Amino acid sequence: MKFTIQKEIFDIDLEDKKILLDSNSGRYIELNSTASTVFEFIKKEEKSLEQITNFICENYDVTPEEASKEIENLLKKSPNIFSCS
Repeated sequence: MKFTIQKEIFDIDLEDKKILLDSNSGRYIELNSTASTVFEFIKKEEKSLEQITNFICENYDVTPEEASKEIENLLKKSPNIFSCS
């Protein structure tokens, strides 16, 4: 399973935050720094959960188990941002 960013999502960096616009709904979404890091990593090309987890573990002081659980929650809670194939 690979994750990508929905085509309808536009992003801008504002200070240390990332602001997203869902052009379908007109909603704005604010991401924290970790979610922003995941967004940027996936934005370049589709990634698997394992690739995302490894990337986060390399950049943050978390275990693979913690990272995987948090990333899964982020991806599942945000189907309007992230899609899977």
